[in-house]
Amino acid sequence: MSLTPLQTHYIRWHSLRLSQVLQRFQRNHPEPVRTILGFLFAHHWLKREVHPVYRHQVAKVLDHPHFLHPMASTLLLQTENRDDVPFIHHILEKLETITHHKPSPREVLTTWQDLRLFTSPYKESVRRIGRQEKAILNDLGGDNDQLRVALVDSLAKDHPPPPPWDKIALIVRMSCPQSCRHCLFIWRHPLKNTPDPEPLLQWINQSTTNLLFTGGDLSPDLDLFHHAIATLGHITTFAILLNADLAHSREAAESLFARANHALQQRPARVAKARVVLQISFDEYHQEILANHRGELKERIPVSHIAHILIASARYSDCQVALIHKQHSLNFSTRLFETGIFARLSAELATHGWHIRDIRWQTSPRFKEHPVNPQQNGGVIREAHVSLRGPSDSTSFFFMSSCIDALGRAQLLDPAEYVRETLLLRDWLDGSSPIPECDPFDTDPMLWVNGHVTLFGAITLWMGNFYREGERVFARFRQDPLIRALQQWDRRLLTAHHAFNPDGHQQLVKTASSPHHLLQAMFQDSKARLFVTQWLIRHDTETSSTP
Repeated sequence: MSLTPLQTHYIRWHSLRLSQVLQRFQRNHPEPVRTILGFLFAHHWLKREVHPVYRHQVAKVLDHPHFLHPMASTLLLQTENRDDVPFIHHILEKLETITHHKPSPREVLTTWQDLRLFTSPYKESVRRIGRQEKAILNDLGGDNDQLRVALVDSLAKDHPPPPPWDKIALIVRMSCPQSCRHCLFIWRHPLKNTPDPEPLLQWINQSTTNLLFTGGDLSPDLDLFHHAIATLGHITTFAILLNADLAHSREAAESLFARANHALQQRPARVAKARVVLQISFDEYHQEILANHRGELKERIPVSHIAHILIASARYSDCQVALIHKQHSLNFSTRLFETGIFARLSAELATHGWHIRDIRWQTSPRFKEHPVNPQQNGGVIREAHVSLRGPSDSTSFFFMSSCIDALGRAQLLDPAEYVRETLLLRDWLDGSSPIPECDPFDTDPMLWVNGHVTLFGAITLWMGNFYREGERVFARFRQDPLIRALQQWDRRLLTAHHAFNPDGHQQLVKTASSPHHLLQAMFQDSKARLFVTQWLIRHDTETSSTP
């Protein structure tokens, strides 16, 4: 029976995932238990990640001596419905020799249980993290935050003017119908019955030239986006983060650009020329192939939607498309453009007569740790400019790739599946080298339509409420010792947070995927935000500790 293109992609992608997570897992375990532990790991991973219809085909990637065994997929199929103890007995019975010593079933079981892998159902883990997120976000602007900003206000008799902002973000909603495996959020703060955002927009217009609309699936908020384009004459770049759900047809994609272009044409002639940047989520998470209970496949957000957007963009020179991608092992070579999600996009574009003609890519300015083999470091493809040629027209788009921070659902991802900034984190923790200027902790303001003001780099670092306090909120950015310490990558933050919660601090350091992630995680707790601010004020005369 021939496979459909979607089935082929599903099997190939999950085969790659399985081979990668197993490679990383096995690097940490010596023989004689390594092989049997590998069977256990693959057994549980397949049951959690792959529909039964496709498990045997995916498991075939393990039918190689350097993985498990030439008959690995058959053995896994035979043991698919067994619990750990009978599984171990069956595998040990079928494998004649494992190096020079055959481990006992008890030895294998004890070692496996000590690893504490696959102990909680995925959905249960998601619900647990969601409850934690709900408590964190509901605490924004609570008593501890009110005490903290009052303390910041008391540091100066007058309120200095806010600094110039390179960019400002507007969170117009906190909701999304998708549940991508890497998402920063599980629970999003509902934004209902919010005030008229016009005062917020007018303040933004006076304070920056770059405005980003963000917060989730913004398809229902395009009217507000277009209103901002037409009326905010000082802004020259209007960006919006979308997940391509609305581009279900060529006509829908065409309408998306036509409406944005119409808003640009409505701007008064005397104001600065502006451009629109559509940032479209594009990766193996947003375009993940999902199987229902019958094994029928569908894409979370179809690649065809991306193709519709790219083709429609050809007619609108003032509207640019940037595909926003999350880094994984393929980013370490040009295979990134030859397989996976890029291969699916190329195939879809070809059905419409469009083809990729040129890719000019750039690597990251420093090496990163390979997720499958942490001992291997290299540069990753971070950005690209891609040219497309159609039957009678041409266009281009930008590709921007970044690391995943292990927050939200991403806490449950296997480390082999995404690139982390562990090398940068180690350098900062031990003070061996400074954080490069290209990796600042982003303290530009993020404004919510309900009035919350937080940071690009830390959505839980609350600075005040715009509707209640106006510009006073932004004066705090100049005098807040916590903001200043974040901007300087002051290592005293580590000392202060350790003093707040020694055990919790060590756990955060252990699980952090980057220095940026560590700082985000440190200040999710409003008590920590208040404590560290007080600590920095008490130690104000001490020299800032930067690597």
